[in-house]
Amino acid sequence: MTHGFFNPDPEIYKKEKPYVCLVPLTNAPPGFQQSNVEYHNKDVNVCDIRRSEETFKLDVHGFQLVKHRPAYDAWHDGIRVIREYYPHIVDLLKSQLGAQRVHIYDHTVISPIHPSQNVQGAPSISAHAGKYELEVHHTLDSPIHQVKEDLPGESDALLRGHFQISHSVRHPIVEPIEQHPLALCDYRTSKLDGHPSDLVNPHFDSENLQVAYSSLQKWYFINRQTIDEAWMIKMADSEAVVLLTTVQVAPHTSFVVPWARKDCAPRESIEFRAYVFYGGAE
Repeated sequence: MTHGFFNPDPEIYKKEKPYVCLVPLTNAPPGFQQSNVEYHNKDVNVCDIRRSEETFKLDVHGFQLVKHRPAYDAWHDGIRVIREYYPHIVDLLKSQLGAQRVHIYDHTVISPIHPSQNVQGAPSISAHAGKYELEVHHTLDSPIHQVKEDLPGESDALLRGHFQISHSVRHPIVEPIEQHPLALCDYRTSKLDGHPSDLVNPHFDSENLQVAYSSLQKWYFINRQTIDEAWMIKMADSEAVVLLTTVQVAPHTSFVVPWARKDCAPRESIEFRAYVFYGGAE
């Protein structure tokens, strides 16, 4: 695939941190830039893991493909997804990870046909229909304040133990995916390539990682992914603070499949993001 990677070399980063501003610039001063992030295109090989899916593990590579059986199809009804489908994803994460507590705080439907929906069932600022970006949603520190807001009275105790933030689960809602499948990078080959970047939202500031290119990176995808195949993607793990060997994040993006049928259905998928708590602290 050919993709835009973060260019870490511009002189401006010696003076200011990379940033992306998502605030509408109706009253911005003349010359204000919505972002100072620069990208350059690089060609990378993406390997199909079909027939070797079980080789890839969350705590080794940063991602894992799991089988599940979603008896559900009302993907574009945000309220019903929360009420009827969230419990399925919670159970999936608990069974796969051995977690004590899972709290889904956000979901996004990615579809060029239907309006993208967030957790409240309203259009989501983070959703996109045709834009495929190289992503690491959060650094570890950035969303901790969100845990405290979402789980008041519980957060202090939950955050004293082992936790993971922004644990992502993604699967198609129309199958199979033939075009723009998800490509994921083995954490072990990209752990030195992340650069913290400010993400300025209308009501809060956060931090994500811009991913630079390295010839050492190894990228993977699954050909013709079906609804019952879900990606689990690690975003941030508290154990990484004390254990340098802990897998932290898995950069991911979507890419153009050159051999896909021209008349194939566009990719439609759903992503859930969750806090995962394991306990273990007094």
